[in-house]
Amino acid sequence: MGAFSITSGMLLIVNVFTMLVGERKGELGVARAIGVTRSQLLTMLVAEGVLYGLASAAVGVLAGLGLGFLVVYAFGVIFPPPEAGMVLGFHFDPISLVVAFTAGLVVTYLTVGAAALYFSRLNIVRAIRDLPEPVVRRARDLLLGTLLLVAGGGSLVSGLL
Repeated sequence: MGAFSITSGMLLIVNVFTMLVGERKGELGVARAIGVTRSQLLTMLVAEGVLYGLASAAVGVLAGLGLGFLVVYAFGVIFPPPEAGMVLGFHFDPISLVVAFTAGLVVTYLTVGAAALYFSRLNIVRAIRDLPEPVVRRARDLLLGTLLLVAGGGSLVSGLL
């Protein structure tokens, strides 16, 4: 469940970052046309991603605490403890919050860095004119797709067993 949450979170970050850059594609193209280098553009995108990462990691930690509390509460309502039995209570260690925050930050930074690296290579003319990028099929894309398909199949088989 944790791996699914992390994977879906990474995809969500890439999707949000893609939409943000897509909306500002013309602006980024003009910036490149007036002299902003690729490394400067990459730095601007990563800096924006760092701010998103800090905010989203903090919100994620708070949401995780809330969800944990709700799960413990719901479990207590559905399965009430016997008279002299065990009482289920909500507890967390502050270190686990720091670990969760740091893990969220690292995943966000890696994802944003990869997306920013991809978007820093935009074509200036296509960006300014808002033209779509041409579809180029490469052998490495086919290889990567095949490897991901095999990995997904392997994950499916291991999950079923």
